[in-house]
Amino acid sequence: MENIADKSVILEGFQKSLGFNIFSEKILSELIECVEVEKYDNGKKIAKQGDNSKRAFYIVKKGKVDTFVDNKLLKSYNISESFGDATFINNTPYPSSAQANGAVELYCLTWKDKFSSLFSPYFLEYFKRKIGIIDDKLELKDLEFICTLGKGTYGLVHLSRSKKTKCLYAVKSISKLQIFYDQIAKAVDFERDTLKNLDSPFIMKIVKGLKNNKFIFFVMEYIRGKDLFEVVREIGLLNQFQIQFYIGSILLAVELIHSKKIIHRDLKPENIMVVENVKLS
Repeated sequence: MENIADKSVILEGFQKSLGFNIFSEKILSELIECVEVEKYDNGKKIAKQGDNSKRAFYIVKKGKVDTFVDNKLLKSYNISESFGDATFINNTPYPSSAQANGAVELYCLTWKDKFSSLFSPYFLEYFKRKIGIIDDKLELKDLEFICTLGKGTYGLVHLSRSKKTKCLYAVKSISKLQIFYDQIAKAVDFERDTLKNLDSPFIMKIVKGLKNNKFIFFVMEYIRGKDLFEVVREIGLLNQFQIQFYIGSILLAVELIHSKKIIHRDLKPENIMVVENVKLS
């Protein structure tokens, strides 16, 4: 890939993708050099639902791509939008079929054996978990509420499970009456929109916003573990490696937040979760 303008578009596509946005620009630059341009006529099939014979990641260069699940339109991708990261990174079948809507040009990154060293088992585990919780069709009736995890200033957080996929979620509920009386509608909308705009291994992901007659619900990634305040109390005096690990993780999250022109105004140990399987020595 020699064109500088093309490289810029591809880099932006990588950085917007859940699968690639945690990699350094150095690694992404190596991947960009392997990208090729593919052209498809109107109605031409690009990917087939359930197939992974072509392990590829796509960014739309020109035109529009429609995706279908069981022959029903799911989503359309326009210029600079991407699809196929789960199939490319984790070698899983395409969850939907993709078809050209008009004349289409795509940046295509096809899997090569030399990419294997880029994707550690730890990353693949993270990626499976992140991809697994995404469910655009999730509705309130699909959730089974198991127990209460905690209570915040403006509502409860419940541990919930999808009846369809069995994925666990942390579901925050906020009373509509409280939103009205406290006049926090704009703050609630801002929190939801901000979380939707942040994809990082170090930031809890919001899956979907739902509501019923009485409550607004934020369906979020469930972090099995404890907050940093509790962890430090259990460990006691932290050693140098532990300090570097926690500070480094926090800085990576804050760096992304700041890159989006957002300031976190309540950064404290009680608001930082530590995943239970992290082992430090």
